[in-house]
Amino acid sequence: MWMPIPCARTSREGILHGSFAEPRIHLPARVDAASVAVPTVEHARVGCRLLELGIDVIVEKPMAASLAEADQLLSAAARANRILQVGHLERFNPGIVAVIPI
Repeated sequence: MWMPIPCARTSREGILHGSFAEPRIHLPARVDAASVAVPTVEHARVGCRLLELGIDVIVEKPMAASLAEADQLLSAAARANRILQVGHLERFNPGIVAVIPI
């Protein structure tokens, strides 16, 4: 079972957010999306399970530990007809930093 850790709370906008210590799903009745913030070797396992539950997923780069695991994520998203997005922050990229003031 997933165990919420103490940082789970509701934001000013009424959005429940928090962290879970174990990737066995026990979530509130309605979850629109989840951010997978686990070690890369766990991205496919956790992401696929969330997608199977009908939850849209954003996973940080790299998408998975191998091409085969990336394919698993893509297949799970297609089967569930859910969104799978890979986060790629560029805020420290010198090119992006130079463009921000423009």
